[in-house]
Amino acid sequence: MPIVGDEAIGGTYLHFGGHANPQRTVQAYAWALADHGGRILQHTTVTGLVRRGGRVTAVETTRGTFGADVVVVAAGPQTGLFAEMLGVALPLAPARVEMIATEPIPIMGVGGVAGNGLYGRQTLRGNLVYGGGPHEWINVPDMTTPEHANTPLVRNLARRLAELFPGAAHVRVIRAINVPDMTTPEHANTPLVRNLARRLAELFPGAAHVRVIRAWSGLVENTPDGLPVVERLSNPDNVVIATMSSVGFGLSPAVGRAISELVQHGRCSFADLGALALSRFAGTPPDWRERAGWVARPAEVAAAGGEG
Repeated sequence: MPIVGDEAIGGTYLHFGGHANPQRTVQAYAWALADHGGRILQHTTVTGLVRRGGRVTAVETTRGTFGADVVVVAAGPQTGLFAEMLGVALPLAPARVEMIATEPIPIMGVGGVAGNGLYGRQTLRGNLVYGGGPHEWINVPDMTTPEHANTPLVRNLARRLAELFPGAAHVRVIRAINVPDMTTPEHANTPLVRNLARRLAELFPGAAHVRVIRAWSGLVENTPDGLPVVERLSNPDNVVIATMSSVGFGLSPAVGRAISELVQHGRCSFADLGALALSRFAGTPPDWRERAGWVARPAEVAAAGGEG
């Protein structure tokens, strides 16, 4: 590795493995679901779960009520809220995490390198794309979708678009892009990004001069021990709970198969899921987040520069 510094004393080379683009992979899953007759309802808030006879018989949403033979709760940071609807205690701490991408550098012989608490890879174009914390602990945001576009310019555009296409006037605006100015930022511009950039420069001092050109963030959920929960509940007995504790994309092929078997057969045939059972958190105190320091403290995060 030509850009690794003298501080690195060794490493482990894995001759197998790979990587995938998360956005394209998720879109491929969605298309495959549609190809098999499934439907995805976007911008639809679940408002309740109907229970009868020890089972969940329907899911209430902002777009109507849907009957269900089996319900899978895999809602990321909101999974704990659905568990509460069922009277099930699922300790989860949501957090915001970021990824960064640098300017391209010459292609290296090894595509992905992990170290200094970071994970990532080099793209075919040569960019270094890395993440790995720290977490910015937050509280679960409101689960509803905004009813209206939220800036004067967006509202103006939406109104005129509805006038141009009245047959699509019922369709909601889901995204808008804002370009604040034409200058290139001299420095990474959030505490989390600065933390990632500093540690990436420590890992690869030979690329310390390369600028960060892009960053993006997402919400993840974390269990107290950092391990997933994958289980078909006994009460209600037709509900599967699945939370990946920040590693959902990497585990999704195997976990998707496991959930499919839990739905169809009530058990997983290829792996023992006992270590991922919800019962391991039976003695978790209500203030476990405070004890772990996993609470939302925006002011302290900003002051500390996102360290942690």
